[in-house]
Amino acid sequence: MAALDRNADMMIVQSGTASQVRTWSLVLSSQSIPHIFIKNEDGIWEIKVEEDHLYAAVKQIELYERENTFKNEIAALPPLRLSLQPLWILLVPTIISVLSAEVYTLRIHGINKASAVLQGDWFRTITAQTLHANSHHLASNLISGYFILSLLSGRINLSRLATPILITAAVANFGVAWTWKTNFNSLGFSTFVFAALGVMASIEWRLLAPNTIGKFKRFEAFFSSLFIAIMMGLGENSDILAHFYGLFLGMFTGLALPRPWVKTGEWRMLDGLGVGSFVLIIALSWHLALR
Repeated sequence: MAALDRNADMMIVQSGTASQVRTWSLVLSSQSIPHIFIKNEDGIWEIKVEEDHLYAAVKQIELYERENTFKNEIAALPPLRLSLQPLWILLVPTIISVLSAEVYTLRIHGINKASAVLQGDWFRTITAQTLHANSHHLASNLISGYFILSLLSGRINLSRLATPILITAAVANFGVAWTWKTNFNSLGFSTFVFAALGVMASIEWRLLAPNTIGKFKRFEAFFSSLFIAIMMGLGENSDILAHFYGLFLGMFTGLALPRPWVKTGEWRMLDGLGVGSFVLIIALSWHLALR
């Protein structure tokens, strides 16, 4: 790092708490920008640089804040949010489920058959998400999926999230196959829906600033998603294990998402790649299933 001339005039880059200034100091140090930080007469911490380094220091701190800090004031999601974003995702299981009603071999080759999955038919964990037992099964998943994905689209473009959720649901389906080992078949988009619910819970937890709200209030999203999962996921013919695997794995997926993704914004190349990879993975899985 370049040497700091302590006799030179020092300019204030930013002021804040001791914790904030220490963080900014690490940012400047990583870019080899010489600086000092001191506590002024009013008890406020300041980070200072020589005038020649002022522009670079300000830019680096602004860049760090933009990429790593969420706003403390996050608007709550409305109880009901209607969006067009989920429609392109829901269109895929709708088309394939309608086709499978006429072409029964689709169900034979695409269902999540535990014994087949454990013998190497990994693609069934994906193709099964696009199949449904009957019209009532399809309708219930489309309705619940629409409302959950609509809420989620208020936090993140679904084009960035469709593929991660698809893979998360596939892992959940594999977990079900591994748990039951044999004599178990499952199908349906509900694993995807519950994974999306888990992702939404984690994103809400991440968006709530820990220093502005109560410690327990921050976990409301997790508890709420669990109660919703219990109400939606328990039924005579429900694949309860897949629902809860999807929910909990979805929570981990939500925590793992890169921070810049967790915001809505203009369409970018990332969104195009997200849509393309979602369709490509499903198409490839069905190609392997029907070969």
